[in-house]
Amino acid sequence: MIYGASFKRAFIEAGLPVWLIMSVYMLINEGEQGLSGISLFFIPFWGALRLKKLEKPIFERCNYYFYFFLAQLAASFAVAYCVGFYLYFVGTIPWFFSWGRLITSIVSFFVMVFIPFCIIRGLLALSFLSSPEIPSKGDTKRLFAIDAVRGWVMVFMALDHAMYFCYTHIFAEGFQSVRPDPLPDAAHYLTRFVTHPCAPTFIFLAGLSVALYTLKHRNHFTEGQITQKLMTRGILLIVGQLILINWVWGFGWKPHWSLIYFGILACIGLCLIVLAFARRLPVSLLMGGSVVLLLIMPFLLKTFPLSSGTDQPLLEILLQPDSSGWLSVNYPILPWLGVMGLGCACGFSIGAKPERITKMFLAIGVILLVGWLLLRLGGGYGNLTLYQGGDWRDFMLMSKYPPSLVFLMWNLGFMALAIAGLNYFQSKLHFKRFWKVIILFGQTPLFFYVVHLYVYRVLSVIFSPFFSLPAGYVAWLMGLIIMIPLCRGYQY
Repeated sequence: MIYGASFKRAFIEAGLPVWLIMSVYMLINEGEQGLSGISLFFIPFWGALRLKKLEKPIFERCNYYFYFFLAQLAASFAVAYCVGFYLYFVGTIPWFFSWGRLITSIVSFFVMVFIPFCIIRGLLALSFLSSPEIPSKGDTKRLFAIDAVRGWVMVFMALDHAMYFCYTHIFAEGFQSVRPDPLPDAAHYLTRFVTHPCAPTFIFLAGLSVALYTLKHRNHFTEGQITQKLMTRGILLIVGQLILINWVWGFGWKPHWSLIYFGILACIGLCLIVLAFARRLPVSLLMGGSVVLLLIMPFLLKTFPLSSGTDQPLLEILLQPDSSGWLSVNYPILPWLGVMGLGCACGFSIGAKPERITKMFLAIGVILLVGWLLLRLGGGYGNLTLYQGGDWRDFMLMSKYPPSLVFLMWNLGFMALAIAGLNYFQSKLHFKRFWKVIILFGQTPLFFYVVHLYVYRVLSVIFSPFFSLPAGYVAWLMGLIIMIPLCRGYQY
């Protein structure tokens, strides 16, 4: 929620003449400095000057102005995106080059405005922490094990992205049954392999959060209102993928790259829209349907293959990942919808009785890992990337794009054991400050995901010239250190 600083008000406060001026600047300057300068700095500050003075405490006023600034920035991006598309398709501006300048401006904005503000905001929050006027964050008890596992996922995800931006993209999985050849050495292989649980865990816990959200708000909202709110969140995730995430990866402006990328946020967004309705099914039917969907996935992949040389956007978004053409898809929704549905069913099971967490996830973890070993040794059904008799790296090489059954069973199995173990040993864990950081990341997953990409994009300027695995690890640790005050400031 952006308090009163809505996107609608962001448009109104800037005024139609300002948006027209921005469009004219894009046309005159061919989308270069005029676009980045006026959209990133002039429009938000002009809108802020037109705001009436707020009769609120300094902390709330600081929050409001910042969120309004972000709303103005998002409104500017929306206008720039639409106008840029039109001018590019009519042949007025060289769009690929122009968006590169805009990316630089976005990164500059985060460095010069976003990071300092979050640090200041965190300090303000600490000063107001003991004040009795500050309301509590809510009366619901968070589940430590869920937040901790999600936090670890964010840490290892950051490792993967630090390597991508500051070193190189390491392949230790199959893409459409294609194996990396040759396999990377053990150090590189493990660096990528430990990040494999991130996507399955992230999506599973997104489904679990849908169930907990439903249980929490049933006393306050109707089922229709809950469905509407979940659908809105799903749509916002898709928009965030297109506007915030695709640019930082390079889609839409790098030569020879796809125009649009359908990534993990877009996948979760579409699955969330489906789950907004499917969550109302009986838990047993939701669980059974999710399991059946995952079990039939190998047959669907063989029945509906991609045709080489042609774009098939619907098939790619639903089932088959593909990195060629104008649309690039890594996370088709059908395989991951089954994972998210499982998470939702588990969330309903533990929502009313949290004491079930340890036993239930322990049983799930053991079943999944035993099933994984049997299927992997069998080498047939459930294995999109077959074991060819090599060393341990070859045995652990599984398909991630699309996710094979053995890939999901391995990663979700260890996720389940981690949840069970952390829940059981919660009171016996040492290094409390360390775990507070992990919990902090786990409680701000979407913010962490979006911002850490920009952080590592900036750090790549420093570390990519070294081009080494150790340099990638140093960049990873530095990025995590930077994210601590940012996440703390956002949480407060």
